[in-house]
Amino acid sequence: MENKKIISSKMKIFMAFLLLSSIICFTTAFIQLYYSDFKVDNYFNISQYYNNALYWSKDFNDLSGDEVYSKSIDLKDIDNTNIDFNNYPTVVQTYPGDNLSISIYSKHNPSSAQNKQIELLSNSVDNKTLVVTPSQNISSINEYRNNISFLIKVPYSYSNNININTSNGNIELSNLILKNLNIKTTNSDVSINNLTSEATNISTTNGSIVTNGLNAKNLILNTTDGSISSTDNFTNGTISTINGSIYTLISSNPSNLNINSTSGSINLSIHKDSNLTLSYSTINGSLYIESYEDDSDYLNTANTMKFGNGNGKVNVKTVNGDLNLSEGAISG
Repeated sequence: MENKKIISSKMKIFMAFLLLSSIICFTTAFIQLYYSDFKVDNYFNISQYYNNALYWSKDFNDLSGDEVYSKSIDLKDIDNTNIDFNNYPTVVQTYPGDNLSISIYSKHNPSSAQNKQIELLSNSVDNKTLVVTPSQNISSINEYRNNISFLIKVPYSYSNNININTSNGNIELSNLILKNLNIKTTNSDVSINNLTSEATNISTTNGSIVTNGLNAKNLILNTTDGSISSTDNFTNGTISTINGSIYTLISSNPSNLNINSTSGSINLSIHKDSNLTLSYSTINGSLYIESYEDDSDYLNTANTMKFGNGNGKVNVKTVNGDLNLSEGAISG
């Protein structure tokens, strides 16, 4: 009995031709891509990055359990509001109320009698400075020690100084006009929307910072193990990360802006009609430029770029990170 071939000789030749064609096409594409100096970071879109930023941030309403305690504090005649909840998971938000509102959430709810007898929050006022902290009584309730979280709401109407020290929660502040804002947090993301202040200092460890509509004459944004992304046209201050990337716009007329990264790329959008001098230095990074007339592919040494009259100063330093410049529609 004659054995029939499963695949004919003609089909084998045709399949071999397809395989060879595929190898040639992929090799050609790889060679073109390799010599094109293509980098994904060169094509970042700051608005799109901001819009997607909260997808990777933690849930701003991640409060476990039920509300077991609440307190309202009048902020009239209070110049400084100090919120220190560093030892407990804490979420800070703004709302259209009149007073500082603090709620406690827990998976374990003690008896109502015990709840009424023990004060769970400590607040004191000295020389128009309000200090709010968890009460030491909390540690005496076994059910609360490791199963408690706080929700703090700051009224839109408050317009003086806010100092926040928290951990293992998130901070979302919006629609505020303040004198000064200071935030120090751990394991937390910070979101700032439509906020104006004389000075803003935000520092987070193991968390990211996202801003949209932040206007501060004196600005410090700092992260350790977290990124910074902003749609704001910053003019003055310091933006820095130890292990994270920076995505931001630059004002057409900055005064003195310093941007630093130890390990992470810096992505800036600058209008070609801006008036600034940008100085860049790096230890182990490169400069990539997109859309400008003077389109040097990349350089590995200290560089200076002048836009317009060059009056504004933008200083960028990286240790192990690239600087990616792209042209953006920025008004002066």
